[in-house]
Amino acid sequence: MRVLVTGAAGFAGEAAVAALVAAGHAVRASDVAPIHATSDVEVVPGALTDASVVAEAVRGVDAVLHLAGGHWADAVDLRTSLEASVVATMLLYQAAAAAGIGRAVLMSSGAVVAGHPRGTWIDRGTPPAFEGPYPLAKWLQEEVARRFAAGAGGPSLCAPILRPWVVVDATTRRLRTGVPIDAVTDPVAHDGCFGWIDRHDLADACVRALEVPLQGAPVFPLMANPIGRALVDPGPAEQELGWRPRHDFSASIPSGWRMPDTWPVPLVTGDPA
Repeated sequence: MRVLVTGAAGFAGEAAVAALVAAGHAVRASDVAPIHATSDVEVVPGALTDASVVAEAVRGVDAVLHLAGGHWADAVDLRTSLEASVVATMLLYQAAAAAGIGRAVLMSSGAVVAGHPRGTWIDRGTPPAFEGPYPLAKWLQEEVARRFAAGAGGPSLCAPILRPWVVVDATTRRLRTGVPIDAVTDPVAHDGCFGWIDRHDLADACVRALEVPLQGAPVFPLMANPIGRALVDPGPAEQELGWRPRHDFSASIPSGWRMPDTWPVPLVTGDPA
């Protein structure tokens, strides 16, 4: 299978490209940032808000793995961020549907349901609850995926939606920002171990979401840690994708720690993973 990977230069994108190549798939990588990939990976640079870049990116591919989430930094204005996430997703899915591509996997975020009170059981049917533009953009990206899965503008896409929480590197034990994960001692803090998912385990979920038989736009919450799995339903990822994370970070739960009886504040703030 020839797979287009958007956001291929990113923290998760690099791992996903490597996992797809290892699984025997041909990869076309796209990003606005420089892509460091092996010579057998085709590179299509440019912004997905450029229709000509999108057309070239989807040409001749069988599936899309959409990891590009936009530019979310203090120095980037909101309009630019929304265009690079929501508008880009719309253009990409339009082009994929028009090209007859059968599957487009979307990397969303647990941030879209992060506004529920702590202790709320989160599953794939939990309604959105969030504050801030980043989770709003992720929710709108999901709505684009659902729209095209329903056949908007042409043949329907199979459009699986993945919702990781905090993506980390288990080997270096760092967040995508480079901050050591061990600096966070509260398991249920924003970047606490409850929501950690190793980027290579995330890449494995991406490969599976591209390969296994699926229909529509199913949502897959991804949780690896025992605390996270007590709060967020891991069942669909396990049963439908056959996903089993290699790293559960259970050793990072402090000895003697127990789940609080009450949860008066939101589980996480909804900042980008």
